[in-house]
Amino acid sequence: MRYEPSPVSRYVAIELRDYCDNVFAGLEQIANIIDIISLFGRQTKGRALGMLGRYKEAIECYDKVLEIGPNLAEEWFNKGMALVASGKAEEALGCLAIALEIDTQDARAWSNKGQLFAKMGNQEEALICYDKALEIDPNHVPDWSEDDTPLAELPEYIEAKSAADGQEQEQGQQQEQGQ
Repeated sequence: MRYEPSPVSRYVAIELRDYCDNVFAGLEQIANIIDIISLFGRQTKGRALGMLGRYKEAIECYDKVLEIGPNLAEEWFNKGMALVASGKAEEALGCLAIALEIDTQDARAWSNKGQLFAKMGNQEEALICYDKALEIDPNHVPDWSEDDTPLAELPEYIEAKSAADGQEQEQGQQQEQGQ
């Protein structure tokens, strides 16, 4: 003899299946929310560790963040800066390149990429990066003092500096004569 479910049993089975589907969908939403909270926590932890000078741990946090959100330009930038601080310039350039693929309008990333190229002796690439940073944000000022300008060896820089120094001397002489 074969068992035939009653119409009530079929109705209960269908309702139970729909209920379970809704529960599973809810659990997936909860898992996604946990991923987002975890992502935010790791971002914050990575930044804090970087500020404490604990770059290896910061890089580990950024790696975990980037597993969840590989298109987060800010985290590629942060990982790059932690790598720079760890003395890993080549790896840092790779991270900055990815950050700039994601967000081509990040003047800070272009400028830092330029600084890395300059420190590595590639002044031409550095200049291209600085130009791009200034094209994006004309008010962006690269982070260096006059004494450690990485482009100081370029003929264009030397020529511009000489012209500026000459103008300053001329203005100083005119002021002295006017007094």
